[in-house]
Amino acid sequence: ALEAFPYKGSNAVSEAEAAFVTAIGEGDITKANEVVDAAYKVTRDALCTGAENTRVLERFVGLHIPQMEDGNNFGVTVQMMFSKLLKEEREKMEKALSETSKYYSSRADAIDKFSHLPKTSVSETKSTSK
Repeated sequence: ALEAFPYKGSNAVSEAEAAFVTAIGEGDITKANEVVDAAYKVTRDALCTGAENTRVLERFVGLHIPQMEDGNNFGVTVQMMFSKLLKEEREKMEKALSETSKYYSSRADAIDKFSHLPKTSVSETKSTSK
């Protein structure tokens, strides 16, 4: 199984970059970057789960806010602030989730810009005669 980001340590980004340069050096720029694809899937799933769980917490806190009274509303204020914080964090996750697909759009645009480069293909034919 491919890990989301198989490179570890202080030079992990450099290793990932070198691996990607090697992959593109093989000539097929349209080939998918497996590391980025795996990381994208893990990130997308984490953002979906996080947003969903945050929404559940928002509802729970919203249903358990005590009634406002003439005095001593500290607990109400704390819960309302917490509810606001949850909403902001959920919105950040949802925004990040909606922007994750931009990678594929940007990648497609970049590949289109490289379409002027010569392409190489290898074909093999076999013939037999009797």
